[in-house]
Amino acid sequence: STALQDTMAHTIKAVGEKLAALPEDQRPGQVIFCVVTDGEENMSKEYGGERGRLAVAEMIKHQTEVYSWDFIYLGANQDAVQVGASYGIASANALTYAASDAGVDVMFRSVSDNVKSYRSSRSKRDIAFSAVQRKQAIDPDVITSTGKVASLSDLAKAIDDASK
Repeated sequence: STALQDTMAHTIKAVGEKLAALPEDQRPGQVIFCVVTDGEENMSKEYGGERGRLAVAEMIKHQTEVYSWDFIYLGANQDAVQVGASYGIASANALTYAASDAGVDVMFRSVSDNVKSYRSSRSKRDIAFSAVQRKQAIDPDVITSTGKVASLSDLAKAIDDASK
């Protein structure tokens, strides 16, 4: 059971209120809001159904446009790109991952790498997951010709070689 919309709405509101209560000089320069779920919305009470989805999407739009928050959507057992987009989260910032220990590991490594790169970047850009990260998050046990589990760099090289 997943009360995803209730959780998203209440957390966006709580974080927004906490930040609004801080003096301007103590507020963070960047806010990255990351949704991680292993299931689709099916239990929300206050923000349930299509009306609730639209309300959450409006909150995300407001926080993005007015306060420059960035949103990431990570989901297993669903098309996370499509579901994230339904809330107004950039497709580049959504990742579908396998519901397994290895899938969760790849997902968190990818998020960590991308957020680190994003935060150190001087130019504003999406957190953008690469094709390699997307492939490995869905199928984390991709095996190389040596019989070892492929690393992200192994997969990137294989994809690059295949495209030549």
